[in-house]
Amino acid sequence: MLEERNRLARELHDSIVQSLYTMTLFAEAGVRNADHGDTVKGTQYMERIGETSQQVLKEMRLLVFELRPLALEQEGIVGALSQRLDDVERRAGVEARLIFDEPISLPSRMEEELYRVAQEALNNSLKHAAATHLSIRIATNDGLVEINVEDDGVGFDTDLVNQSGGMGLRNIKERMERLGGSFTIISSISSPGEGTKLRVRAPISDPQTTGEPAHP
Repeated sequence: MLEERNRLARELHDSIVQSLYTMTLFAEAGVRNADHGDTVKGTQYMERIGETSQQVLKEMRLLVFELRPLALEQEGIVGALSQRLDDVERRAGVEARLIFDEPISLPSRMEEELYRVAQEALNNSLKHAAATHLSIRIATNDGLVEINVEDDGVGFDTDLVNQSGGMGLRNIKERMERLGGSFTIISSISSPGEGTKLRVRAPISDPQTTGEPAHP
């Protein structure tokens, strides 16, 4: 928990605080230009403030969803992901779909880990992929749960990212190891429009043996 809080604090400082400071500089520059009668440059700085504020709003929404959403406790992973897509992706102009089997019943520990994995993929898509379409599929079969997250963004070099452990891949790997599951990522910067595909699979543990309730 402490490590998670420290990570959120770093992200808050590196993204939100720095962006707000940049907006302050733009505002001061805009006022100076307006005082000297240069309304053209003043307007340009105002436009930059608007652009930066939109980015800050996007970053704030992502940080809010870094915390455990109430919907995950009340409605399970399907409800939490549905709310996430409504509150973040669709507001950012991304056409997002959630496809799932009925019903999805998982232990709460699994839901927490799988939600975080899906969240990493969604955050990467929103921050780096410039995707316009995105889908999440959740299915259970033969004692396994599978989640697929796909977008039509610009993609990335999987070899390079795997070596560095960046873009949250280290977190995804650790979470899937805790669940005894696996994940695969298909992406390429040389195939624009094909985007990135993440697939995770894990055995569904028995809630009675873990002592955790399952969401219906």
